Amino acid sequence: MRFIKKFSGVFIVLIFALVAIQYQQMDIHAFSSGSPGGRTGSPGDGQTCRSCHSGAAPTTLSDAIDTDIPAEGYTPGETYNITASISEQGRSMFGFELTSETENRNKQGQWIVTNTSQNRLTNSNSAVTHSSGGRSGSGSKTWQMQWKAPEVNVGAITFYAALMAANGASGNSGDNVYVAQKTVRAKQTTSVKNLKEDISVELFPNPVTSFVTLRLPQDFNEDYGVYLIDAGGVVRAFYENQAHSRQVKIDVSQLASGNYFLRIFSDNFTASKPFVKS
Repeated sequence: MRFIKKFSGVFIVLIFALVAIQYQQMDIHAFSSGSPGGRTGSPGDGQTCRSCHSGAAPTTLSDAIDTDIPAEGYTPGETYNITASISEQGRSMFGFELTSETENRNKQGQWIVTNTSQNRLTNSNSAVTHSSGGRSGSGSKTWQMQWKAPEVNVGAITFYAALMAANGASGNSGDNVYVAQKTVRAKQTTSVKNLKEDISVELFPNPVTSFVTLRLPQDFNEDYGVYLIDAGGVVRAFYENQAHSRQVKIDVSQLASGNYFLRIFSDNFTASKPFVKS
């Protein structure tokens, strides 16, 4: 009986040891197919690859993010090419995560994966990371993707990236982590006419609890869209193809109390009206 008890104890210890080893291996290889998300080092994410990989603090790179966004800034709704790159001699395994935020930590723009064998979306599609087939390199690695600018001008947007040059060992130590950021501004445009200055553009009631109504000038006869935007510049809804309708009624009953505004866009005109949801 004593032998059986002793054997049982050893057996249980072995089981726990095997489970621990398996868990450790799972933890080591869990992110080989990309970041779990929220590891770009941006103010909104607050973490980098160092949250999972031990080592020194991340090194800042000045040229790891490149775009074809012109110097005068992005045009709302336009799509641009973005690249993230890293180089380190003697390394053959790399990884990254890239996102875009405004200064108030709101994610902005739409990420488009152009090479599914190299990249994939992560963090609820608000960022791009490497895929399992996008890790290998010889001293360097570059990933390419696209980014569609938000449909409205939300001001300056910063791209944040965390990048890693791994040592290729089966562990989460010995990997070098880097961070980078690049800020782009919005292109300043001048419309033919600015309805913002036209007193015949009405919004009522204000404050509002359930439905807000936007009324345009009598002679307005273009198709237009209306954006519902919160105080942080985040588009909450878009109502398109309001064909020649001078008045649009929008349900805001589900919005939290706070400050918002409606922005109107047509081929030639734009207008913006603030309101308070009570």
